[in-house]
Amino acid sequence: MQKLKILFEDKNVMVIDKPAGIAVHADARTKPKDVTLSDLILD
Repeated sequence: MQKLKILFEDKNVMVIDKPAGIAVHADARTKPKDVTLSDLILD
């Protein structure tokens, strides 16, 4: 899995340099094998 570049994080906010082409969360267009931003954060 890819690593996220976290620019800033505290107890309320997380600022991420999200790579282009990665969906934020799964929806009807994502395939089961697609990695989403929420997958990377929860990993």
